[in-house]
Amino acid sequence: RGELVIPVPRETPFIAPEDCGAAAAAILLDDSRCLNGGEYTIQGPEWLTFDDVAAKLTEILGKPVSYNDDTDIFRSYFGDMSDTLIEFFTESLVDYEGCTFKNDLPALLKRKPTTLATWLEDNQGAFKT
Repeated sequence: RGELVIPVPRETPFIAPEDCGAAAAAILLDDSRCLNGGEYTIQGPEWLTFDDVAAKLTEILGKPVSYNDDTDIFRSYFGDMSDTLIEFFTESLVDYEGCTFKNDLPALLKRKPTTLATWLEDNQGAFKT
C-alpha cells in the first residue's frame, strides 16, 4: 500500500540480519571473546527515522512509500499483537533515552556494517508486490 506503518516515531540503528549473524559467529568462534564474559553492543551504522526508511524505500523501489504513525491503521494490520508491539516501541524509547553506546559491530565484522540502503537494494524483491 505504499506505507510504512509504525505507531511510535523514533530513530533506530537498523542492522542487517546477516551482520547480526556474522557478529554472533565472530564471538562464538573466538574463545577469547566467547569465554571472557564480555558484552558486545551491536547496532547498524546509522540512526534513521521511519521517514528516512520510507524515503530510502521510495528511492529503491521507484514508487512512493510514506511513513504513517496512525495507531488505528497499525492495529488493523497487527490485530491482537498491536498492544504488545506498541508497548515495545514505546518502552524501548524510554529504556535507551540518553544512553550512549559504543558500537562493537565493525570490529567483530572486520569491515563496515551494511547500511540500510545497501540491504534494501540487495533485498528489494521482498518489497515488490
